[in-house]
Parts: sequence; structure tokens; C-alpha cells
Amino acid sequence: MALRQAARERVLAQMSKRNYTSRLTKAEFRGADEAHVLEFGPGITVLCGGNGAGKSRTLGALARCLGDGEEAERRQYVPKLPHWLSSISVTGSTAGAEWTVGFDGSERVRSGEGPAAVVYIDPSAETEELIRLFSGDDNREDLKEGVDPAPLPEDDVRRIGHILRRSYVAVQVYEVTAFSEDDNPTPYFEVEAHGQTYDLLDMGRGELVVTYLLWRLRGLEPGTVVLLEEPESHLASFSQRALTDAMAAFAVEQDLTMVVSSHSPGIINPLPVGNVTLLKGPPEQGFRHGLGIRTISDFLGIPATTSAAVLVEDAVAQQILRAVLEAVAPDLIGAVTIRYARSGESGVHRVLDEIRDLSPDRFAMVGVLDGDQRGKSDSARFGYLPGSEAPEIVLRAAMDRWRADPSASWKPPLAGGAERLRMFLETLAGQDHHDWLAELGKHYGETAPVVRAVVDLLLTDEVHKREVDELVDWLKDKCGQRTV
Repeated sequence: MALRQAARERVLAQMSKRNYTSRLTKAEFRGADEAHVLEFGPGITVLCGGNGAGKSRTLGALARCLGDGEEAERRQYVPKLPHWLSSISVTGSTAGAEWTVGFDGSERVRSGEGPAAVVYIDPSAETEELIRLFSGDDNREDLKEGVDPAPLPEDDVRRIGHILRRSYVAVQVYEVTAFSEDDNPTPYFEVEAHGQTYDLLDMGRGELVVTYLLWRLRGLEPGTVVLLEEPESHLASFSQRALTDAMAAFAVEQDLTMVVSSHSPGIINPLPVGNVTLLKGPPEQGFRHGLGIRTISDFLGIPATTSAAVLVEDAVAQQILRAVLEAVAPDLIGAVTIRYARSGESGVHRVLDEIRDLSPDRFAMVGVLDGDQRGKSDSARFGYLPGSEAPEIVLRAAMDRWRADPSASWKPPLAGGAERLRMFLETLAGQDHHDWLAELGKHYGETAPVVRAVVDLLLTDEVHKREVDELVDWLKDKCGQRTV
């Protein structure tokens, strides 16, 4: 399991860094009054949103602009243009040469030269057509006559098995040309699995969708731009995550650039934030970029599950870490549960030492230690709160610097404002740092809002902000919420 997870991590890292032959930079969708810009991530860009948000029609617009607009109009399952769209332009590059293509929605006219190869794939609609074609022919064996079957590559057979949680021996493909006037092949699959052999018409719909999609992707030329409509159709949630792994592998290995429509958290959860765009729902049009994966999952109505348990040294550390996440990474709040050990730093070590068998691709248990432990423990298992001393000392030092700077622009988000805080801080001079924080908490009713306020102040300091960013990036890595 750990090796499989490591392979997934490598593929996702490679997907973000690969030098693709064809790259999409941005698309500008123009309506009557305004323009909406869609930004593309490297390798795979997922367009997601609720029903009616326009995912499919956005993909259809890209198909007409990037590919053959007349061909897209003829193919019944390519979605229509968004009703509000007047034109679209897409910029990108092929082999380092930049290009811009446009499509006039009213005139149905395409301009400019874009990527050499663009394909639109709707696995659900296209496999439905396969079933219709072969089930309507009473002499299917005659269709295969004279056609030599070709086995799917072993890697793809293993991928199909991993996605569907089944053990396949082989998948044979007959590329039948009888249904096409220009000899385009139509695949007819025969599967050997679990001691049985069966054909396309006896395959489950999810099984057929996955097999067909991998067959299509395997046959594409490097540099192809793939517009892919809801590939998760007919798949269970566990299969959707594995399908994303397979698509990322194809992007890297086959040098493919994909734009995918989906409303499934199973598809988007494994991806970096920069690879997922949320479409605005009606009556608005446009795109939301840079949202956290958990925010998008919540929006889609299927909250992401907790990804990690984070153990800290004490209750103050728990409040500081929560305040840090609320300030700079609210997406992580629901993805982690934060608990503290009764015996401080030694307790964090002891608990983590005793728990060794958690599946790394499902749930992580990690420790976040106080800043005075920085560099003293295994960085793979521990993150660190900002500063290089006990948290209460770090908070107090930030307040002392603020009090000593009459030109400070920070305004405390506490009842009574800056003057009330300054007056009370004067009364706490000379207090032990533990008592100092406790007294502040009593003065404002509880400690949590004080901690949130001082964390807000810490983030105005360049050094502490960098330490916070490092901690958040480390936690995102442990929770699988990476950025590009």
C-alpha cells in the first residue's frame, strides 16, 4: 500500500512539473456585457460545479474553439454552447510556440491555429453507442471475422483491475471497421477474469466505461488535448479516486493535456488546488479559481472526510494551530482533527511511536510541536508552530513589539480595540508568560479569541509568516491537499 501511495505522489508531482508538448494557458468566454477567464492547470484541469452550472457546455465551447467546430456540431453528444456566450478565445502553446484561437458563437466561425490534435470524449455516451451498435447486430461474430484481436497493454489491464477492484487476466480488443465509412475503428472488447470470458455486451457499465476510456487514451498521439466529459459516470466512489490516478498517469506518460468536466469529489480530491476550477451557478456565469479542495467538496454536497489527526503539546498549542488554520488555510479545518497530549512533547512522541499501522493513503496521524522543538525531531513526522520558543513566549513577544511601536498599523480584533488592550497589557508586565496568557483570557472572557488576535498579529511578521506557511504546506502534504 505504501509503495502504491508513493507512486501516486510521484505521478502527481510529475504531472505538475512535466513539460507538455501542448499547454493550455487560459480561455476567455465573452458574453454580452462581460468576459470570464478560465485558467488551466498543468496536465489536468477539472471543471466542476453543481447541476446546471454549465460544465458540459463549457467543454462543448472548448471543443468548437480548439477542434473542428463543424465536426462538434455534427456529433450529437457534444454539448451545445452556453446560451449567454457570444465568443471564446483560447491561448496556449505547442512545442514552445504560442498560439491563440477564437470561435464566434453567433457566426459559428473559428479563427487561428491551435494544437494539432484535439479530441472530445464522452465515455458514457460513446459506450452507450457501442452497446447499441453491437446489440443491434445478430451476427456479431461476422463483424470480428478477419480482425485480429489486440490485447490491451498489461499496465492498462492492471489499472482497470485497480480501478474496479477486480482481477483481470486479459482484455482483448477487436477494432471493427464495419460501422464506419472511413474505416474508423469501433472497439469490441472480450474480457477474461475470475475464470470467465465474456464480451462487451456482458460487461457492467462502469467496467465498460473504464475499459473504453483507457483504450481511447492509449491510442492518442503525444501532445493531444483531451476534452473529457464526466469520466466518473457509472463508477463507485472508490473507483473514482483510482480513475484520477490513472488519468494523471496517462497525462504524464502519454504527454496529454486534459480538460475534464466532473461533479465528483472522488475525481477532484486527489488533485492539487490549481488543477480544479469551480463554475459559478445560475444566474451567474464565470469561474472560481484557487479554492481549496475541501471548500469545493463541501460546495458539491459531499464533504471530504478527515484526512489527519494532529497531536500537539497542550491546549494552548491546540488553540494556536486552529487559529493559524482559520487565518491562512480554512480548507484544512475540516480535514484535520487537533488533539493535545496530557504529557506535552514527550506524550506526542510516545503516541506517534505507538501507532505505526495507519494506511498512509487513507489517514495520517502526525505531530505538531512547539517552536522550541524545531529541528530536534523527524521532520517527516513533525511540524512546528511559529517561533523558536514556547508558544506563550512567542505570543507575548509579538504583543510587546506591537506595544513598543507607536506607528504600528495592526488593529486588534478584540472588544474595546487597541487602547483597551494596551491598558490591560500594562497591568500584566512582569507576569509569568503562562499567567500572562491566562489573565488575558479572563479579561476577554476566554483564551481562544485572544490567541486568534495574536496569531493575526504574528502573520504581519515576515519570519513568522514564513514559518506558518511552511507548517501549512507540511500539513497539506500530509492531508493530500497540495498546491501546484
